[in-house]
Amino acid sequence: MVRFRTLYVLSLVAVLPAGLAYSQTLNATLLGTVTDISGAVVPSAKVAITEVNTNVSRTGQTDDRGNYSFPDLSPGNYSVTVEAAGFKKETRTDLTVLVDTVTRSDIQLGPGAVMETIEVTGAPPLLQTGTAGTGQKIETEVLRDQPLISSNRNFRGLLNLVPGVAPVQEQHSQFFNASTSLQTEVNGQMRQGNNFMIDGTDDNERTGVLQIYIPPIEAIQTVDFSLSNRDPEMGRAPGAVVNAVLKSGTNRLIYVWGPRGSQG
Repeated sequence: MVRFRTLYVLSLVAVLPAGLAYSQTLNATLLGTVTDISGAVVPSAKVAITEVNTNVSRTGQTDDRGNYSFPDLSPGNYSVTVEAAGFKKETRTDLTVLVDTVTRSDIQLGPGAVMETIEVTGAPPLLQTGTAGTGQKIETEVLRDQPLISSNRNFRGLLNLVPGVAPVQEQHSQFFNASTSLQTEVNGQMRQGNNFMIDGTDDNERTGVLQIYIPPIEAIQTVDFSLSNRDPEMGRAPGAVVNAVLKSGTNRLIYVWGPRGSQG
């Protein structure tokens, strides 16, 4: 009985890190350092982040080195607000956080009362210093405007925009490939060397030749193409890891135009 309990505990310990690693393939991290105008770090500063489209907020504070970090974030457009005694409150807006990325936003506080607020709009250029991986991320606007090959507007046709990819093409008969899955070779590897996922979940047919489900382009928020030096949690694939992230909620009003006029 004792041996059985030991094996059960060890199994839980082995499975838990895999679950934690999986979340990063779908979500992202927003972090930074808070300093004053002299460059000294500001510990214990209150940091609040808000996703603009859903108005979902998270709060935290800087550590002894002035660092803050918000892991496991859903992709979106965020604002960061920092408050500390003796300093003006500062808000940084228009921070685009993409799937499977580490976005840094360092904030410098000026002396003054907390009631005074400085708002900075326009995010700095994205420079991925938190990972050595290479790849490309295609967002909703590009997905909507791109011409896509195949009859069902398969989003995998976007692989033609990524460096190191052979021309994407349809293969096999309609009977064997009813979903019209597209095939390609990446980085000189065989086509079975690619790994396709939807929201971080495996979407590969058992043989690895085809994919099971092709979501409509209108349902996709981001397509993340990871080509090399990827994190271990991305899973097997000497070629490319392609992760389609489906759209989530928003607080923005969307109008749908129909034959009887518009409906909100």
